[in-house]
Amino acid sequence: MAGLPQIMRANRAFLRRAVRFLVDSGIRQFLDIGSGIPTAGNVHSVAQRRPTSGARSLPGGVRRQRPVAVAHSRALLEADPTTAVLEADLRRPEDVLGHPELSALLDLDQPIAVLMVAVLHFVPAVDQPRELIAQYRDAVPAGSYLAISHATRDGQPELAAEHQTLYRRTAIR
Repeated sequence: MAGLPQIMRANRAFLRRAVRFLVDSGIRQFLDIGSGIPTAGNVHSVAQRRPTSGARSLPGGVRRQRPVAVAHSRALLEADPTTAVLEADLRRPEDVLGHPELSALLDLDQPIAVLMVAVLHFVPAVDQPRELIAQYRDAVPAGSYLAISHATRDGQPELAAEHQTLYRRTAIR
């Protein structure tokens, strides 16, 4: 996939910048929707590197993933009491936001950052991504943040068809 590694690096860089900004803005709670298996520069590692962070994060399998990916994420993070991995379908915000693992770690009455980085382009239009975003936004209190990155056709239209084919093959089912 031409350009895909550069796109992935740009998204990771955006994620790191966003998390540093959010921690510096006073956010201590993160709901990272669709983060996948934790890698270098993930939300909790970036947040916890900031002075006075005290950040808690819920990364991992919030979109449907293979059970092995969720299990691997849990194994990587089990020793860290400030993180948890939630297995749920991002298209069902009520299940995500009402999940016992979320309420055990995050306080939805306090400001929280909801992160949807490089995940929404896998949600087909029939699943109404705009409405999903609104449900997550409306569920968090004043002072919270919503950080989103999304694929676009702008800038390199010649690659758009190739990438759209890839996204269709990996769409949330």
